[in-house]
Amino acid sequence: MIKFLIVVFSTVLLASCGESKSESDSETSGPDPKIGQVQEDLTAAKKVWQDNGLIDYTFNFYSLPGQECMPEGVVVDPLPHRIVTVEDNEVVYVENGDSGEPMEISTAGIIGTIDDVFDYLEQKLSEKPAVISEDSNKQNELPVFNESFGYPESFYLRIDHDDGCDATYISLSQLR
Repeated sequence: MIKFLIVVFSTVLLASCGESKSESDSETSGPDPKIGQVQEDLTAAKKVWQDNGLIDYTFNFYSLPGQECMPEGVVVDPLPHRIVTVEDNEVVYVENGDSGEPMEISTAGIIGTIDDVFDYLEQKLSEKPAVISEDSNKQNELPVFNESFGYPESFYLRIDHDDGCDATYISLSQLR
């Protein structure tokens, strides 16, 4: 009788552990419910950006891969802050914002112009990210768009897939 109770208890314990895991998996792997609101905000912000008509500008660009998607024990060093110069709506110069050294545009790890950043965000939203937020520590907050010019100031994306996830944080600032 004791052996029977041990087997039943062990089975119930294992089954409850399995249910808990699958429940948490389903919570994190579905699309973020804020996607619709972010799409609306993105459309409105893009219109503000386009209405400003800027084609010559400089801005600071910062990006960081999401550490939560890295294999255990792997730590990714952030890329330096980059200062991006755009003329006639084309990136013409990228500078390491930490050292002041010029960077090769093709390997600087930037998305491109602010128009390109909008396109990047639209494409990523179509992939139904599990998280879209202001940053990884503020996952309940919506991405931030500049009130005057409309460009995205701060956003974090995490896209889950069968073999893990991809995540990135991007910040744009000091438009001039």
